[in-house]
Amino acid sequence: MERIAIHETNIGPDKVQVGTDTIVIYATRIMADWTIREFCRVPIYFQSRKYFLRRKEPAPAPYAIRYELASWTADLPNETTRFINYDETYVAEREHEFKSTHRNEHLHSALMCLYPLLGFFWSEFKERVLGPIGFEPRSITSASIMLAFSFFLLEGIFVFYFRSGFAAAVFGNSLFYLPLVWLDRFLLCTLPVDCLFRYGQLLGGGDDTPGGILEWLFKTNTRK
Repeated sequence: MERIAIHETNIGPDKVQVGTDTIVIYATRIMADWTIREFCRVPIYFQSRKYFLRRKEPAPAPYAIRYELASWTADLPNETTRFINYDETYVAEREHEFKSTHRNEHLHSALMCLYPLLGFFWSEFKERVLGPIGFEPRSITSASIMLAFSFFLLEGIFVFYFRSGFAAAVFGNSLFYLPLVWLDRFLLCTLPVDCLFRYGQLLGGGDDTPGGILEWLFKTNTRK
């Protein structure tokens, strides 16, 4: 039989009903590390008192799940080495992680249309920015190498068959025609070398993040 709550309080967006030897938490987010165990229970501390998770079930809106905690007694089985301190800091970190994950999911969906282009970014950007969003650096690098080699073949066709590079042909009437001619020649010479260097990094394996376009030209190692 559920005990009557002595008092009710809020921890962030959660509602907590405190009883004599139990507490009931109406949480707005599911906490994945809160699991029910028969042995090696995880201690949960709330306001300097020790509890264990006894029951969890769906909660009415606007809450996601209802957790029922019971006081820790001396006759309980051995506890785990880790513990949970349920307080304002714990809930704030949980909310921050949820919002960060939610934002990254939206960014991942928005950037999927640029997938092959993302591999051209340098290794540090791929590791620190694109990795947490959900883009695997080696996969996007592989896609960028394929795109670069395809563009090299296209440049070769335009230069040797049409006697004009791709950029110069597309923007032939531009005032920047001469710089575009030199850009086409530069790409024709550097793209195959860039593909070879970066493909070699992929074949080499290891934990190093593959470099971006022309990164090998400026860095001896893409990652320290």
